[in-house]
Amino acid sequence: MRIGFAAAALLAMASSASAASLSGSPFAIDALTSRQEIRHSLFETRKGGFGVVMARDDGQTGFPDSTYLRLFDKKGKPLGKTFFVGRSKPAPGPSAGTFPAGALQLAGGKILVSYADHRMNTIYSWGGLFAQTVARGAPEGTERRVDTSESGTFEAGGLIGLSAGRGLAYWRISNSQTRQVEAYGRFVTKLNELDPIIFDFSREGRVLVDAAPYRSGFMLKQAASDETSGTASVFFQLYDSLGTPSGKEFRALDGGKIGEVPFVSAVGLPNGSIVVLRSLKSKGGAELTAQLHAAKLEAEGQAQGDRQGSRPARLHGARAPQRRLSRRRDGSGRGERDRAEVYALRAFAEAEGRAGADFERRRRRAAALADADAGSGDRRRGGSVYGPRQGPRRAASSALKRRPWVRHTRSFGRSFRSPRKPD
Repeated sequence: MRIGFAAAALLAMASSASAASLSGSPFAIDALTSRQEIRHSLFETRKGGFGVVMARDDGQTGFPDSTYLRLFDKKGKPLGKTFFVGRSKPAPGPSAGTFPAGALQLAGGKILVSYADHRMNTIYSWGGLFAQTVARGAPEGTERRVDTSESGTFEAGGLIGLSAGRGLAYWRISNSQTRQVEAYGRFVTKLNELDPIIFDFSREGRVLVDAAPYRSGFMLKQAASDETSGTASVFFQLYDSLGTPSGKEFRALDGGKIGEVPFVSAVGLPNGSIVVLRSLKSKGGAELTAQLHAAKLEAEGQAQGDRQGSRPARLHGARAPQRRLSRRRDGSGRGERDRAEVYALRAFAEAEGRAGADFERRRRRAAALADADAGSGDRRRGGSVYGPRQGPRRAASSALKRRPWVRHTRSFGRSFRSPRKPD
């Protein structure tokens, strides 16, 4: 089923919501933006409070171009002042401006704020999902590109917190020329590092709408629509902590209206059950219903058995996400492939239950060999310890030849290396 671009844009920009009675009185978040368009996103802090990422028009461009952050405690009391995150230069158009995409609280009181926008340079327009670290009420370091899209596409997404202090950045790319919609994601470590391995969540005829944490993993909300009949369906798919699909997807809305997609949401409970909320229109008005779904925790239960030496969870197949290595416009992503090989080795070893001291020693030796080869003779040309930023890639080839303890295997649609089974 092919999704029209107009319907895809509607589904992609929709956020989960539902109609219900509210208790308590409303309070102002930022009174300075009362006369402007305000775009916002919420995230939960570690101390039971919440934070608000806002975008407002400070450059008098007619659309939000500046991102701010404000924190609150669990009772809604502001914690400090509004923090300035950064200002971008979004290009004009129907999707103009900056769109807040959530945040992730890190160790040491730091916060990683995410936002998406469509920008313009002297040659072409481009956009993507970006992130900026905020420490002690001020931006720290430079803006980071989670992912960038090419000219003629629009990119939007979000950043959510997972268990153990990690995060998941997800985004969708809508192409106005081919009318195709793609979806990707990558983990953010608790050390504020972007995992070089990128998951491909794209499904034919599906649009990635939202993501939410679920136990040690996460779940994705995807929608499919039919412009001919004007109907839509909403699906949820569970993933474990390694990004592997857990069980079959379940349908939360079947044959509903396209406008009803934003009003279907789900949240995971500590016991593994999932609550699905639906706010749908009827002849007598709107009806809000809730339904419990007993999810099968195949990946969670399998992960417990893996550490005891059983077979690893299913890492490939028709429903498994493909993985691709990150690439940047300037070609600097080539150096990340050496780190990705080490990440892949560690992921396979953890899945097979052999992440012991012997593997850790070998991993460090492999990383040291790759870093030594990548750094020798390349730093004079502006390279880094993870590989050259320009020129041919030859960092890991010589190092891998000196590793007799690895073998090649086909997984995730490309060739990776995994450790041999011990003799």
